[in-house]
Amino acid sequence: DLADWVALGHLFRIHMNVSAQTLAEKDFLDTVQQELHQHRRIDIDQIAFEIPETVALHDLEAITEVIRRGNALGLRFALDDFGTGISSLTYFRHLPAQILKIEQGFVHDMLRNKEDLSIVEAVIGLSRAFERQVIGEGVESEAHGMMLLRFGCELGQGFGIAHPMPREQVVAWLESYSQPRQWRSVAAHAWLPEDLPLLTMEAEHRGWIESVLEQTASHPTERSASDSSVSADAQFNPNLALSQCRFGHWYAQEGQLRYGHMPLFRDMAPLHQRVHDIVQELLQTRARGEMPDQELFEQLNSASNALLDRLTMLQNAVVDANGKEMTGDQGFPIDARDTSILEDGAPDWARLDH
Repeated sequence: DLADWVALGHLFRIHMNVSAQTLAEKDFLDTVQQELHQHRRIDIDQIAFEIPETVALHDLEAITEVIRRGNALGLRFALDDFGTGISSLTYFRHLPAQILKIEQGFVHDMLRNKEDLSIVEAVIGLSRAFERQVIGEGVESEAHGMMLLRFGCELGQGFGIAHPMPREQVVAWLESYSQPRQWRSVAAHAWLPEDLPLLTMEAEHRGWIESVLEQTASHPTERSASDSSVSADAQFNPNLALSQCRFGHWYAQEGQLRYGHMPLFRDMAPLHQRVHDIVQELLQTRARGEMPDQELFEQLNSASNALLDRLTMLQNAVVDANGKEMTGDQGFPIDARDTSILEDGAPDWARLDH
């Protein structure tokens, strides 16, 4: 397939998943060389093998030796599902894989989970520090892609870019694909490290709202008379106070110091207060053993979206104020150079890495 695409002028780079058993075979690299010798149109740097991080750590010495020998031939290796294994910087530094692929679960949940977003940020920073290429798996929406781009990850994989497809459809998809306009816009601007909390607070608020909804949207259970004096805060404990929720804590301290002079930042205060007022009403209703009206949930959704919209406006204003253009490609590079396929050769589909 790759040879056929090259003949058509498409310089794909193919990523293939390999198992520990395959890597352990003594003739693994010899077999790869023989295949490449039979397809002379393919350059060796168009091939990359993906190794799950857990596999690499299971037999680090042997895997490292295979990667080093492969690197000497010009092959590339990627650590797949990075973040799922228990590794140290010492192991990582000595493992000569050129590419890190962030485990899709972290990327998928980063929009509403601050801890997952912090892991994504850390892996991207780690790849930059060790001069490794990084790919974000689990890009299922424009919002996922935008967040990765803001952190400096310019390669992505997921349903938000392309679904698995038969190999004969790959070229047609590539020729018709158009990046979301917002990705190109986001990639054209630089984010300073000190401004990244603006992104983590977005995830923090989404996660907080989700937690509130989980605690209030289900039907209330019967409470005994002894429960009636329990406050809504104590019963559900969603960090209701403005100064106690993480967004409010950031807003009153770090955010105030850095952005307090900006009208967009100051505009968020009443919006944040409105969200908490509605949540307070929801919790008080539940504390009485009643089910809140749907209208109240709709009000919460509207108030939360208004706050997030203003936060997005602040993010854009901060980036514009930085006034720095990023170097390199604009958005995820959709230039047909990275494609993932199954270990067995993907007889009927290919998964695009960009």
